[in-house]
Amino acid sequence: IGIDLGTTVSVAAAVDEMGRAHVLSDEDGESFIPSVVYFDGDEVIVGQEAKDYAGALPEQVVSFVKRYIGDPHWRFDYGGKSYRPEDVSGLILGRMKAIAERTLGKVTQAVITVPAYFLDAERQATIRAAELAGLEVLKIINEPTAAALSYGFLEDKQDRTFLVYDLGGGTFDITVMKCRAGSEFEMVTTAGNHQLGGFDWDTSVANHVAEKFLTAHGEDPRDDASGYADLMARAEKVKITLSQAGKARIVCQHAGKSLTVEITRDEFEQLTNHLLQLTEVELQSAMEEAKLSPEQVDMVLLVGGSSKMPMVHDMLKGKARELKMSRNPDQSVALGAAIEAARLASASAAGGGL
Repeated sequence: IGIDLGTTVSVAAAVDEMGRAHVLSDEDGESFIPSVVYFDGDEVIVGQEAKDYAGALPEQVVSFVKRYIGDPHWRFDYGGKSYRPEDVSGLILGRMKAIAERTLGKVTQAVITVPAYFLDAERQATIRAAELAGLEVLKIINEPTAAALSYGFLEDKQDRTFLVYDLGGGTFDITVMKCRAGSEFEMVTTAGNHQLGGFDWDTSVANHVAEKFLTAHGEDPRDDASGYADLMARAEKVKITLSQAGKARIVCQHAGKSLTVEITRDEFEQLTNHLLQLTEVELQSAMEEAKLSPEQVDMVLLVGGSSKMPMVHDMLKGKARELKMSRNPDQSVALGAAIEAARLASASAAGGGL
């Protein structure tokens, strides 16, 4: 299988007998599994249920652990145990393995994706996490390379220069890449902001609504951790809705009071434009380092769920000859990892080794 071990969500994928890559779903039909772990005594829960506990029981929930993998000093202490980042990541990978085994039977090997900027410490910690989950790592592959594989660049046999604009839930990366006659990928340069993602767009919306609630009722919903977690979840849904519609409503409830706020797409874009500009700064930096003008870039590949926002598309116009986004940009990294896993498994079966 291929696994996109994400900061906010993780996705597993595989290639079927017909050679088609597809994502794998849990028992509820969900493909995007929140990278969140909840500890309750001896019980460990990974996924949406764990995320639901984050507001009420923050001392028992771990989120965004990918930001700390490879850090020898980071620990999460619970129940008399101290968990390293790879321990927590291993639990997430174990959940992805179990999801894959629902439809594939026993799974023992995986290709796992990591950001292009990850150094050896982060990559080795990712391998240790996989081993804790009972997975042999066929390969650690860079996320931009996986995305490019999912777009089928190796099949068209053309030289290309392209950007991978990857705006996920918790991180942002921009990578300049070249494809040499469909035979190999070369990473020219990479940049990004590893503390920036769709979560920050959600936070801007939640804070906007909280300020309006404070003005209307004299109370701040951000003072209640559980209530604020609910507001953040509603803000995320508003962000998603505004990628398709011109306006959306959000309800904020706190201290027995309620407020409904309507937000238009224009208002949303004004609230979050400063975040978009941060991604543009990183993009310009990467292009300058690669010594490329927009005319020399064949296309921008849009990756990550937050790249669906229309404001992203508007900003990227003119940055390359073409914008290209798959139907599900939040699946492309996992699908590319699955394609690479199938290729490696096929080469091994043919006696070529890995």
